[in-house]
Amino acid sequence: MMQEQHQSEEQLRCLNNNLLNTMLYQLRIEGDGRRRFTYVSEGARTLHGCSPEQAMADSARIYGSVFEEDRQRLHDEEEVAMASLATFETELRMQGLAGQVRWSQLVSRSRRLEDGAVLWDGIEIDITERKAAQQSLEESEEQYRRLFEMESDAILLVDRETGQFIDANPSALTLYGYSRQGLIDP
Repeated sequence: MMQEQHQSEEQLRCLNNNLLNTMLYQLRIEGDGRRRFTYVSEGARTLHGCSPEQAMADSARIYGSVFEEDRQRLHDEEEVAMASLATFETELRMQGLAGQVRWSQLVSRSRRLEDGAVLWDGIEIDITERKAAQQSLEESEEQYRRLFEMESDAILLVDRETGQFIDANPSALTLYGYSRQGLIDP
Protein backbone atom coordinates (compact mmCIF):
# COMPACT_ATOMS: atom_id res chain seq x y z
CA MET A 1 0.00 0.00 0.00
CA MET A 2 2.78 2.48 0.91
CA GLN A 3 4.65 1.67 -2.29
CA GLU A 4 1.51 2.26 -4.38
CA GLN A 5 0.91 5.59 -2.64
CA HIS A 6 4.55 6.61 -3.16
CA GLN A 7 4.33 5.62 -6.83
CA SER A 8 1.10 7.59 -7.25
CA GLU A 9 2.63 10.66 -5.60
CA GLU A 10 5.69 10.38 -7.84
CA GLN A 11 3.48 10.20 -10.95
CA LEU A 12 1.58 13.29 -9.85
CA ARG A 13 4.84 15.14 -9.13
CA CYS A 14 6.20 14.24 -12.58
CA LEU A 15 3.00 15.41 -14.27
CA ASN A 16 3.07 18.69 -12.32
CA ASN A 17 6.70 19.33 -13.12
CA ASN A 18 6.31 18.66 -16.84
CA LEU A 19 3.61 21.24 -17.46
CA LEU A 20 5.40 23.92 -19.44
CA ASN A 21 4.90 27.57 -18.45
CA THR A 22 2.48 26.47 -15.77
CA MET A 23 2.46 26.37 -11.99
CA LEU A 24 0.06 24.40 -9.83
CA TYR A 25 -0.63 25.68 -6.34
CA GLN A 26 -2.67 25.43 -3.19
CA LEU A 27 -3.27 28.72 -1.45
CA ARG A 28 -4.62 28.90 2.09
CA ILE A 29 -6.41 32.10 3.07
CA GLU A 30 -6.88 32.51 6.80
CA GLY A 31 -9.89 34.18 8.38
CA ASP A 32 -7.82 37.35 8.91
CA GLY A 33 -6.94 37.48 5.18
CA ARG A 34 -3.34 36.20 5.42
CA ARG A 35 -2.36 34.19 2.38
CA ARG A 36 0.04 31.26 2.44
CA PHE A 37 0.90 28.75 -0.25
CA THR A 38 0.71 25.18 1.06
CA TYR A 39 1.78 23.67 -2.26
CA VAL A 40 3.61 25.11 -5.25
CA SER A 41 4.87 23.07 -8.20
CA GLU A 42 8.26 23.40 -9.88
CA GLY A 43 6.71 25.88 -12.32
CA ALA A 44 7.50 28.55 -9.71
CA ARG A 45 11.11 28.42 -10.91
CA THR A 46 10.32 29.33 -14.51
CA LEU A 47 7.42 31.69 -13.82
CA HIS A 48 8.65 33.46 -10.68
CA GLY A 49 12.36 32.64 -10.35
CA CYS A 50 12.02 30.97 -6.98
CA SER A 51 11.85 27.43 -5.68
CA PRO A 52 8.56 25.96 -4.51
CA GLU A 53 9.94 26.03 -0.96
CA GLN A 54 10.72 29.75 -1.22
CA ALA A 55 7.23 30.50 -2.54
CA MET A 56 5.63 28.52 0.28
CA ALA A 57 7.81 30.28 2.88
CA ASP A 58 7.01 33.75 1.52
CA SER A 59 3.86 34.29 -0.59
CA ALA A 60 5.26 37.69 -1.63
CA ARG A 61 7.58 35.78 -3.98
CA ILE A 62 4.48 35.10 -6.11
CA TYR A 63 2.20 38.03 -5.23
CA GLY A 64 5.15 40.41 -5.64
CA SER A 65 5.35 39.45 -9.33
CA VAL A 66 1.89 40.91 -9.97
CA PHE A 67 2.02 44.38 -11.55
CA GLU A 68 1.16 46.95 -8.94
CA GLU A 69 -1.71 48.29 -11.08
CA ASP A 70 -3.29 44.78 -11.07
CA ARG A 71 -2.78 43.89 -7.37
CA GLN A 72 -5.91 45.55 -5.98
CA ARG A 73 -8.07 44.04 -8.74
CA LEU A 74 -6.60 40.60 -7.98
CA HIS A 75 -7.29 41.03 -4.28
CA ASP A 76 -10.87 42.25 -4.92
CA GLU A 77 -11.61 39.38 -7.33
CA GLU A 78 -10.22 36.85 -4.84
CA GLU A 79 -12.44 38.28 -2.10
CA VAL A 80 -15.58 38.09 -4.25
CA ALA A 81 -14.87 34.50 -5.30
CA MET A 82 -13.95 33.50 -1.75
CA ALA A 83 -17.20 34.89 -0.31
CA SER A 84 -19.27 32.60 -2.53
CA LEU A 85 -16.68 29.82 -2.97
CA ALA A 86 -17.08 30.37 -6.71
CA THR A 87 -14.51 29.36 -9.28
CA PHE A 88 -11.90 32.08 -9.52
CA GLU A 89 -10.50 33.05 -12.92
CA THR A 90 -8.56 36.12 -13.95
CA GLU A 91 -5.86 37.35 -16.30
CA LEU A 92 -3.23 39.75 -15.06
CA ARG A 93 0.19 41.16 -15.79
CA MET A 94 3.25 39.80 -14.04
CA GLN A 95 6.84 40.93 -13.89
CA GLY A 96 8.87 38.44 -15.92
CA LEU A 97 12.27 37.20 -14.79
CA ALA A 98 14.05 39.54 -17.22
CA GLY A 99 11.85 42.47 -16.18
CA GLN A 100 9.47 42.15 -19.13
CA VAL A 101 5.69 42.14 -18.97
CA ARG A 102 4.33 38.61 -18.70
CA TRP A 103 0.63 37.71 -18.74
CA SER A 104 -0.79 34.99 -16.51
CA GLN A 105 -4.15 33.33 -16.30
CA LEU A 106 -5.12 32.12 -12.84
CA VAL A 107 -7.89 29.57 -12.37
CA SER A 108 -8.75 27.99 -9.05
CA ARG A 109 -11.50 26.30 -7.09
CA SER A 110 -11.97 26.93 -3.41
CA ARG A 111 -13.30 25.09 -0.43
CA ARG A 112 -13.85 26.12 3.17
CA LEU A 113 -11.93 24.12 5.73
CA GLU A 114 -13.23 23.11 9.16
CA ASP A 115 -11.14 25.83 10.85
CA GLY A 116 -12.79 28.53 8.68
CA ALA A 117 -9.84 29.05 6.34
CA VAL A 118 -10.35 28.79 2.57
CA LEU A 119 -8.12 26.55 0.46
CA TRP A 120 -7.72 27.29 -3.24
CA ASP A 121 -6.56 24.58 -5.65
CA GLY A 122 -5.27 26.44 -8.65
CA ILE A 123 -3.18 26.73 -11.74
CA GLU A 124 -1.25 29.66 -13.18
CA ILE A 125 -0.63 29.55 -16.92
CA ASP A 126 1.70 31.89 -18.79
CA ILE A 127 -0.49 33.32 -21.59
CA THR A 128 1.98 35.93 -22.84
CA GLU A 129 2.15 34.47 -26.36
CA ARG A 130 -1.64 34.28 -26.61
CA LYS A 131 -1.98 37.91 -25.46
CA ALA A 132 0.64 39.03 -28.01
CA ALA A 133 -1.20 37.18 -30.80
CA GLN A 134 -4.51 38.70 -29.66
CA GLN A 135 -3.00 42.20 -29.67
CA SER A 136 -1.54 41.67 -33.16
CA LEU A 137 -4.92 40.50 -34.43
CA GLU A 138 -6.69 43.51 -32.90
CA GLU A 139 -4.13 45.88 -34.44
CA SER A 140 -4.50 44.18 -37.84
CA GLU A 141 -8.29 44.42 -37.64
CA GLU A 142 -8.07 48.11 -36.69
CA GLN A 143 -5.72 48.77 -39.62
CA TYR A 144 -8.10 46.96 -42.00
CA ARG A 145 -11.07 48.93 -40.61
CA ARG A 146 -9.26 52.27 -41.11
CA LEU A 147 -8.30 51.36 -44.71
CA PHE A 148 -11.85 50.18 -45.43
CA GLU A 149 -13.40 53.36 -44.02
CA MET A 150 -10.92 55.74 -45.71
CA GLU A 151 -10.84 54.14 -49.18
CA SER A 152 -12.20 56.53 -51.83
CA ASP A 153 -13.47 53.69 -54.04
CA ALA A 154 -16.79 52.07 -53.13
CA ILE A 155 -16.37 48.76 -51.31
CA LEU A 156 -19.27 46.43 -50.62
CA LEU A 157 -18.88 43.19 -48.67
CA VAL A 158 -21.36 40.50 -49.68
CA ASP A 159 -22.15 37.16 -48.03
CA ARG A 160 -21.43 34.59 -50.77
CA GLU A 161 -24.15 32.20 -49.64
CA THR A 162 -27.03 34.64 -49.16
CA GLY A 163 -26.03 37.48 -51.47
CA GLN A 164 -26.82 39.91 -48.64
CA PHE A 165 -24.65 42.98 -48.04
CA ILE A 166 -22.76 42.65 -44.78
CA ASP A 167 -20.84 45.93 -44.87
CA ALA A 168 -20.15 48.97 -47.00
CA ASN A 169 -17.59 51.72 -46.71
CA PRO A 170 -18.62 55.42 -46.63
CA SER A 171 -17.76 55.86 -50.34
CA ALA A 172 -20.21 53.09 -51.30
CA LEU A 173 -22.91 54.56 -49.10
CA THR A 174 -22.46 57.98 -50.70
CA LEU A 175 -22.35 56.55 -54.24
CA TYR A 176 -25.52 54.48 -53.82
CA GLY A 177 -27.34 56.92 -51.49
CA TYR A 178 -27.95 54.52 -48.63
CA SER A 179 -27.27 54.60 -44.92
CA ARG A 180 -25.24 51.67 -43.58
CA GLN A 181 -28.34 50.31 -41.83
CA GLY A 182 -30.53 50.84 -44.91
CA LEU A 183 -28.12 48.84 -47.09
CA ILE A 184 -27.29 46.06 -44.67
CA ASP A 185 -30.76 45.63 -43.03
CA PRO A 186 -33.19 46.23 -45.93
